[in-house]
Amino acid sequence: MTKHASIRTRRSSDRSSAPPQAPLSAPGAAFPKYLTQRSNGVYYFKRKVPADLVPGVGNQAQIWKSLETTDFNQACRRLAREIAAFELRIATVRMRMVNDGIPVAVASTLPELREDQIPGLVQRYYVHMLTRDDEELSAMRPIVMADINQRKADLDEALDYYKLAFTFGDNLVVEETVEQLLAGEGVSAPKGSPIYKLLCQKLLATEVDILNEQRARLDGKKQLTPEASIPVRLQPTLTDYLAVWKSARARPRKTLDTALFMVRRWNEVMGERPATDITRTDVKLFRDKLLATGRSTTTIKNRLGLLHAVVSAYHEEHDMEGASNPFHKIPVQDNGQRLRRAKKRRAFEMSELNRIYKSPVFTDKKLPKGQCVEAAYWVPLMGPFVGARIEELAQMRLADIEIINGVWVLRICNLDVETQALKNDNSFRRVPIHTELIKLGFLRYVCALKRSGAERLFPSLRSDNKYGIWSNALGKWWGMFLGREGLTSPQVDYHSFRYNFRQRLGQCGAMPEVRDALTGHWLGKDSSGGVYLKDANLQYDFAALCDAIKHLRYDELNLSHLYVDDPWDQVDAALFVG
Repeated sequence: MTKHASIRTRRSSDRSSAPPQAPLSAPGAAFPKYLTQRSNGVYYFKRKVPADLVPGVGNQAQIWKSLETTDFNQACRRLAREIAAFELRIATVRMRMVNDGIPVAVASTLPELREDQIPGLVQRYYVHMLTRDDEELSAMRPIVMADINQRKADLDEALDYYKLAFTFGDNLVVEETVEQLLAGEGVSAPKGSPIYKLLCQKLLATEVDILNEQRARLDGKKQLTPEASIPVRLQPTLTDYLAVWKSARARPRKTLDTALFMVRRWNEVMGERPATDITRTDVKLFRDKLLATGRSTTTIKNRLGLLHAVVSAYHEEHDMEGASNPFHKIPVQDNGQRLRRAKKRRAFEMSELNRIYKSPVFTDKKLPKGQCVEAAYWVPLMGPFVGARIEELAQMRLADIEIINGVWVLRICNLDVETQALKNDNSFRRVPIHTELIKLGFLRYVCALKRSGAERLFPSLRSDNKYGIWSNALGKWWGMFLGREGLTSPQVDYHSFRYNFRQRLGQCGAMPEVRDALTGHWLGKDSSGGVYLKDANLQYDFAALCDAIKHLRYDELNLSHLYVDDPWDQVDAALFVG
């Protein structure tokens, strides 16, 4: 073996277990992967063994190992060594099993190394090697000058060799170390690729810096070893941010699913990288890729806004005040691309409403079987006169029918936290029941339900669906009903009734603030005294609401064929008092 080959072998063996330095505790730092803490405060290394390799590690499905410390910083340093040892063990087991002809799964594809990650990678290697040097020098007690002089000679020889390797671009000398570092970081770089060659050159330069510092230490010129940055594999990604956002508070199932979809979509399109590495340029590129799929600009804007909320929740949880959020106010415009436009919802035309209410569902009460049997009749009739969202009506209880100063009222609320939800706090409101609904027999209907012992306004509706919403079946039926009636425009759906309600209120003289109060948009953050009141008390002047509903009319709409003979027959206010 040549002299330089022996030096290279010795240097290589020194690094055979060289993991990048683990992160130290810092404000806003995420809890490192594979680190856990038991109730006694002691930190542990915890990691699952790939299922196909369990037989090769003594049938252990999971590795638990005490780090024998309750100090976070010390645990992080010991964690890095355990991770490197685990990965080396797994690689060895995999190779042995392959050689023995035992089938094993192919390792999952690792994200490719980016150029901006190289400085952190080589810095962690630099810290690791100098930390090991500290340990070795501490072990040289008592000091024997012959040993020190031999060490100096070895370092001088190695330094000359690595300087030559760096000058002539001999990357072979560091290739083994590069492979270990890539595995430790959890990234990949194809051998021979430009990024791989660049890493080799940077590592050669770092080797020279390490040797120079080690040599200087033997001459009494020691510099303080810096703290290592966080390895890529331990830096939190959007997936980690999502977990924090989900745990912050309860959210609708649909919102959770959409957020999970967007994070997965980001990882597929942009790669799962440390969240702190994401730039606004990255987000704009992601936006453009979404636009190219034909999604509406409104949908993309809303979903980027959801990712903005995910990042903000993580920053807030980890006290990262002032941290930049790359998803903040990303503009979403057409830019001349052929996109599917967001549908512009509109109100129903009076001719369309008359067509709806002359269908057999209303004239002959040919109602659908199943969940929608009651709601299919009443919810469409309530639309023009209540202006509520379909879910707000579907979730109503009979307890939400009130009598205030002799006026029958619908309370749109979320007082039953188990079965009711509102879009926002401002949606809590009371809407006086319109005389047209009374003529149609609505009060007779609710009183009959009350006598039967029912608790819900539409007792057949159920919320046992994926998103736990009461209007799930009703919404699907309504869409099919409109199609059967020839109302196929994508601009009309149940929400169109809110447009009719608000527009007609204005035409009948209701002030904008009153219209807002009746549709659940009145109360804002700046409302006087609002911060001291509960939602049930944050209500607009009741007399003004009654006056607005009293004057609300649809002269072109004919519902007389649906009137009942005596709308007050068997209507008993006592059923809803006390």
